[in-house]
Amino acid sequence: MKSQRPKTGFKQKNLNDLNLITYENINKYVDMLYEEKYEDKIVGARNILYLIRSPSNMIDIIQNEENSTVLGTLARTLRDEQKKSMELTLYLLAFFETYSYYYQLHPYILNLSIGEICLGIIDYNIMKYEYRKDEIIRWSTDESKSNKEYINELEKFLFVVRKQDRILKMAFLILMHLAEDPKIEYKMVKKDIVKYIIKNLNRPNINVLSNLLLFLKKLSIFQVNKDTMIKEGILDKLMVLFDYQHPLIWMLNTQILFNLSFDHTFRMKIIENEEYFLKLTEYFKLAEFRSNLLRLLYNLSLESKSLPLFQKSECLYIVFELLDKFPEKIIGSELAALTTNLVTYPENAKKLGQGGRVKVLIERALKNSDFELIKIVKNIIKYSDDSDINEIYDNYVDNYFLKIINSKQETNEFLIETLDILSYIETDWSEKLQKFGLIKFFEKNLNSTTYDDLLIAVISFFGNVASDKDCAEAIANSNIINLLHSIILKKNDNYSIVFGIIFDLYQLLPMKETRKLIIENIELIHLVLSCLKCENSEITFVSLRFLEIVQLYDNKWSETIKRKKFKIYNSKIINSIKIIQNQLSKMGSLGFGEKGEYYDEEDGEMDLDDGNLYNYQYY
Repeated sequence: MKSQRPKTGFKQKNLNDLNLITYENINKYVDMLYEEKYEDKIVGARNILYLIRSPSNMIDIIQNEENSTVLGTLARTLRDEQKKSMELTLYLLAFFETYSYYYQLHPYILNLSIGEICLGIIDYNIMKYEYRKDEIIRWSTDESKSNKEYINELEKFLFVVRKQDRILKMAFLILMHLAEDPKIEYKMVKKDIVKYIIKNLNRPNINVLSNLLLFLKKLSIFQVNKDTMIKEGILDKLMVLFDYQHPLIWMLNTQILFNLSFDHTFRMKIIENEEYFLKLTEYFKLAEFRSNLLRLLYNLSLESKSLPLFQKSECLYIVFELLDKFPEKIIGSELAALTTNLVTYPENAKKLGQGGRVKVLIERALKNSDFELIKIVKNIIKYSDDSDINEIYDNYVDNYFLKIINSKQETNEFLIETLDILSYIETDWSEKLQKFGLIKFFEKNLNSTTYDDLLIAVISFFGNVASDKDCAEAIANSNIINLLHSIILKKNDNYSIVFGIIFDLYQLLPMKETRKLIIENIELIHLVLSCLKCENSEITFVSLRFLEIVQLYDNKWSETIKRKKFKIYNSKIINSIKIIQNQLSKMGSLGFGEKGEYYDEEDGEMDLDDGNLYNYQYY
């Protein structure tokens, strides 16, 4: 039952004269909320709202014990009267909205369940809007209604919608402010605040939409909210909002899309809808929204299925212009990340490198020692099969060497990427070896104390040089093979380094000068043999290829290699049998006997004379 107070008889002489409103009359304004006439209630609410324009009045209303009923009365009136008077609701929501801006005052309004009241107001106005909209649609198809009647009804509906927009704007704003407390936000999520927001994204009012999108942006960083948004079809809603052509809506829209794009399911929804994807790339032309879209497109580019779609837009041309005209010496990491992903698709790499574009990128990268851009250049040559592009790279080989020779002036990152490029280029390495003194460079950097990433790049580059048979003599006369041996001993826990060194040695075996040094290094051959036990399949594979070449050229190693390979493979088979045996033992059946007579624990070999289970063949 609605509480009653005795009528006070207080009337403000001039309702439009705000100067007559004083804090001393606040109790009288509160009493007006108990009047029967809604005009009096509205005046009382408006006067109290006017008072809190002064921050001191806001504090007094909370701290003064005589006014302790003010907040409670306002909250009760809002809860009871919100369905009866939209204007009264507007004034009361405006009052609590003002308080919600101050985090320190949140406990006072939370104690009054204002958040729950706001959710009730939102729910009611959504239902009211849907009902009135359906009614208007029926009127439009009802032949018994005249056009004039329909227009009058439509005007009434639009008037109500405009007031609803103001109510919803304030209600959602209060909730968004209260959601600064994660616990309160969690309670709102449990009461389906995400669904309420998404349902209202079809409202045409920009102020309402901007508040809704701002709230969604805040909520979209949590996975549980992302799942709800995706389930409620938020992508379709957001893509429609781009049609509003409003800067604030576009900015918030792209920020929400970016937050959601960390979810694989959401990324795939955009990619599978080609129209949406191309729409986003089209907006990439607009400079004011490019920053947000750049990050969004980067996340989309993480999916391999998106890369061919970039071919259908002007995105690659825009990316090239951004790379070429970037205002700072080092291009931005976000732009670099997007471009690096794009060029992993061969057609994109080819398109970005054609027409002399790769030449522009190379010159800028070398001029500014830009390791981000040189990484893009590396990926273009790596993934593009265009011979014209490869020819352009060859023209800059000397420039690359000048950079690596003067590596003290360069960052490790730039040097690493430059060396990676040289690992892919085919040229006359013997001429470069003499011209730039590369033997000294290799002897200096092929060292176990070298930074691992740089060491891997040097090893990879050396592997390319080692493939040139004209370089064999110079390499044989250097200390490089011994350095590689030393590194593999000290860095045997780094699979990339071990693989790279064995591959380099494999490259050197076909040449007589270097093959002799390798085969005579007994410890090195045994080291490669031990790599056959490695868990890394790539290391095992390259070790096998290396040992096959050794067997081919030196018979004295043939039996040793066969024996070692047999022991390793035999050991693997026996271990498998032991695993099966243990499983059978648990089932009460040992199958092969309990003593394991067929296995020699000391040398890991099977006794072929006693218990030859299989007919093994030498490799």
